[in-house]
Amino acid sequence: MKTFAQLAPSFPTWRLALIGTCEPAIQVLVERYYQLNPQLKKQLLLTGPIIDKKLLESYYAKAKIFVTASYREGGSPNVAAEALRNGCYLVTSKIDAWQDTFAPEAGASFDHGNLVTLTAELRRAMSDSKLCQQAFTLNRAYVQAELSYEQQVSRLETLLKVRGKLNDNY
Repeated sequence: MKTFAQLAPSFPTWRLALIGTCEPAIQVLVERYYQLNPQLKKQLLLTGPIIDKKLLESYYAKAKIFVTASYREGGSPNVAAEALRNGCYLVTSKIDAWQDTFAPEAGASFDHGNLVTLTAELRRAMSDSKLCQQAFTLNRAYVQAELSYEQQVSRLETLLKVRGKLNDNY
């Protein structure tokens, strides 16, 4: 939120939607941002949890950039996959396995708490529409090539066979 509040005046058409449960401290912080920067009321949205999958999918479909700034993957293990499936450019803190979170050239990472790098990466992505368009193509292809359910099951089957935990009779 700090990063977006800094960038928002330079990007008045961009909106940040924070989806999920917010602690009361976050809600107080957002109200303070609204008081200090009234234009943020149009740009910063706290949705709360979204249980309706169609509604949640509509947010992903509209998104150009997906950001997770947590110490571990936020929400559920599905959030990065849902963002990838919708072709979002990903900006992630260095959560576990962050190197596999997005296709090369279709996302960026930053060290936990490094707001300078986060701000620079967001500014770059928000400034370059070609980068977001390219990410759409690259991340969708990445999902199809690397994250298909069938391919993951096949890899697991091969691993189990190699380790002698599965024979060909099953």
